[in-house]
Amino acid sequence: MMRVIKVTVCVLLVSSALTACSLIKSVYPSKPAPIAAATTTPEVTATPAVAPTPPPSRAQRVEAARDNSENLYELGVSNYDQVFEEFDDVESITVVFANDSLRIGESGKSRISQLLSNYDHDTDVVSVVGCSHGYTAIRDGNRRLAAGRAKRVTEALINAGVQREKVLDEGCWATTPFDEVFPRRGVVLTLKREKNTG
Repeated sequence: MMRVIKVTVCVLLVSSALTACSLIKSVYPSKPAPIAAATTTPEVTATPAVAPTPPPSRAQRVEAARDNSENLYELGVSNYDQVFEEFDDVESITVVFANDSLRIGESGKSRISQLLSNYDHDTDVVSVVGCSHGYTAIRDGNRRLAAGRAKRVTEALINAGVQREKVLDEGCWATTPFDEVFPRRGVVLTLKREKNTG
């Protein structure tokens, strides 16, 4: 009887041991788990330095001012103010027009010729301000007369040999007189010479 009990106990012990072993194997497998591949830091590439944008050239500034030209009367300064900082005034004249007229008279043409006798193609520009202030019988007349007069004088300058890019034209108009600064019906031309930076 004793022998049967011992055998039974041994069988039970062996059986328990096997069960325990299989439990341990299921929890802790005999093969070691693969080690995860080490993550590599992505290679950092240097971003090339961006060169600063060069400032716009004088020609570009002139074109930008011409394309976005505003009424000098409302603006308070010339549309070409930044460009004119690089120039000195040499001479200024006024070409007077008849009321509600865009016609340059002989006197006006003669005054333009006199101004251009001092013009230097290499260093000079001509500021042209077409003006119309006060009463006009033309609808939207002041704006149209100021722009039209500036255009007529610009054409006269180009016909006399001044390059278009050297004529910096704009308009000044208002329904009230502006006599203290600009004529009521005329064009103010100013010959400007590039400053000596040397």
